[in-house]
Amino acid sequence: MVFLPDKKERPSPSATEGKAAVLPVPVGQQGGKIHLQVLLLADGKAIACDTAEIPHHLVHDAAAAQVMAVLDTGKDVAMLNLGDPSLYATYSPIQERVLAAGRYEVITIPGVPSFCAVAARLNRSLTKPHLPVHIIPGGYPGVEEALAAPGTKVLMKAGKEAARVHALLKGRPYTAQMVTACGLPAEAVWEDLSQVEGAKSYFSTILIREEG
Repeated sequence: MVFLPDKKERPSPSATEGKAAVLPVPVGQQGGKIHLQVLLLADGKAIACDTAEIPHHLVHDAAAAQVMAVLDTGKDVAMLNLGDPSLYATYSPIQERVLAAGRYEVITIPGVPSFCAVAARLNRSLTKPHLPVHIIPGGYPGVEEALAAPGTKVLMKAGKEAARVHALLKGRPYTAQMVTACGLPAEAVWEDLSQVEGAKSYFSTILIREEG
């Protein structure tokens, strides 16, 4: 994902050398608030400065404002994203705010969604040709009803949901597995949700498939 300033307004490189930016980076969320890590970006390096819990919309407002402040100096801004930027990603609300300003170009580059990576890691298909796939965010209040729907269920950002999901699925014809930090150094795989103890990484995905 790349944000670009209006090319006509870009100053020369010498006018922007040595500039730094402060960007708030969400690292988790709970109860309508985002746990935020503030990064100082300077000379190509990122330095963690502070942490705070702030309501979602304020984090997104601040992040978009910081992105636009850098764009206004004539620099491009690239935002890295785990998974696909269009799916439950912090990128989307920032993208909306930058586009709404009406003076910047935004290029969105698709990625591999976590549940596709998890299915590949587990070496199994997501679903069958005649069944739907349901994507459910972690902490969704209607998860019990969602689990009752036919087809495959994907619970994203579900590190705290394993025990509850395991209890809800008891006696039902489903198999459920969880992968944490898929593709990252801290990756862990649970073939059985009953083996998951305590809360796990924010970047946890549970894949639930109908048996038979």
